[in-house]
Amino acid sequence: VLVASKGGDDRHPEWHRNLVANPDVELTVGGTTRTMRAYTADATERDELWPRIVAAYRGYADYQRRTEREIPVVVLVPR
Repeated sequence: VLVASKGGDDRHPEWHRNLVANPDVELTVGGTTRTMRAYTADATERDELWPRIVAAYRGYADYQRRTEREIPVVVLVPR
């Protein structure tokens, strides 16, 4: 899960626009690369994920308060 917060800016980060345009990505973690597909969580899925995201990093709640836009949550799934 990725959070397109841009620190609470009123605009989505450019990487989010890139993922919307081209959702097929490679993710490298711990030296292992996996092919993934990204999608922006719908309202229901975002509502389920958001409390866990904020629990992991409280700063995201502050970022959301700074902006009127709903901060997108991007989900990566293996291809």
